[in-house]
Amino acid sequence: MTEEPGTPVGEACVDCAAFLANGTVPADRSELPDSIRKLWNGVQLTTSTRDDHNPENEDQWFSWKPCHCCGSPLGGLRECLLIIRA
Repeated sequence: MTEEPGTPVGEACVDCAAFLANGTVPADRSELPDSIRKLWNGVQLTTSTRDDHNPENEDQWFSWKPCHCCGSPLGGLRECLLIIRA
């Protein structure tokens, strides 16, 4: 992975945003940390409610797209997923 720190790489669900921010894992998503590790293999990630590449996406927005962080196919609120260190 060659992206620079701060590079947007997709959309993250609220479960992933909470996990990346403070390690919170919802009781019904115990597989979440393993799902993220499997998809990102050591890449350090964070989220931002501001998406500079899509200025209409201010704060959180609803999306039916799968979460790019954990792969969940469920729709819901999304935040911008960013790389901290590859």
